[in-house]
Amino acid sequence: MYLKTLYLYTLLLIIPNSKFGTTTTTPKINQKNISLSTKQEIVTVFYISGEILIKGLTSIGDVYIYSIIGNSIFELKKQNLSNLKFNVNLKPNNLYIVRIESNNIIRTFKIVAN
Repeated sequence: MYLKTLYLYTLLLIIPNSKFGTTTTTPKINQKNISLSTKQEIVTVFYISGEILIKGLTSIGDVYIYSIIGNSIFELKKQNLSNLKFNVNLKPNNLYIVRIESNNIIRTFKIVAN
């Protein structure tokens, strides 16, 4: 009985893609399917003394500021984002979300007003 069970168990492991046992294969990676970007932008957003400073972008875009619960606080449309600096009054010690839309890319950042 033991050998019959062992034989059946071994048979189930050998039969690929049957309803009794399955085999897993690692998908082959084709170089045509891999897309690597060598240029990455490092974007930083600062809030210092009533001003927001955005560094690292070189395009035209829109900037939105939201409270942590999603209320719209401020928006700035069609601005050159290259070293953009603008004044906005935010309540101290609160967390805000800065959303930047440029070149069909959306970036979000969290800032704490000081």
